[in-house]
Amino acid sequence: MIRNALVAMICLTVLDLTVTMRLHADTLSHPVLGPKLLCFKYSTFSLLSGERVTDFSGGLEGMSIQVVGDKGTFDISESEIFRQPKYTGHPVLQQNGTTAYRINGMEPHYDIYGRTSFSNDKDRLMIKLSGPSLRGTATDKNIIRRFEIRDPSSAPCQQTFTYSFF
Repeated sequence: MIRNALVAMICLTVLDLTVTMRLHADTLSHPVLGPKLLCFKYSTFSLLSGERVTDFSGGLEGMSIQVVGDKGTFDISESEIFRQPKYTGHPVLQQNGTTAYRINGMEPHYDIYGRTSFSNDKDRLMIKLSGPSLRGTATDKNIIRRFEIRDPSSAPCQQTFTYSFF
């Protein structure tokens, strides 16, 4: 009984540290300027000319960056442990094994799915895209189509943002 309580307390502590680490974004000393191919642990994103990455937050099981450009600001988050939702939302784009769904709410955002080395050949929620520049309209596709869930080790990465337990 005491052992189970101790294990539960350790798990909650690790979870709390993971969440705390993800919520703290650090302003980059030098913004990453586009055009560049950005690589994450399980995906890539094409940063356009005029866009820049200004903030990075990394944790044990995920990371996020903030992208600022002429058309506004948006946030990209990637994680291995996103809870897989029961309802995926409205599909808006499917290409190269990557599928994006619009999630309606107070502020529209997108969940992006694809297959990874650990997903047993099934699509898995890997990216959350949100931010004030997203309107829930067809113009958001210009951002979404620049994502690809893939093994970035074979991509010509020009900047890498990643996370790890170790």
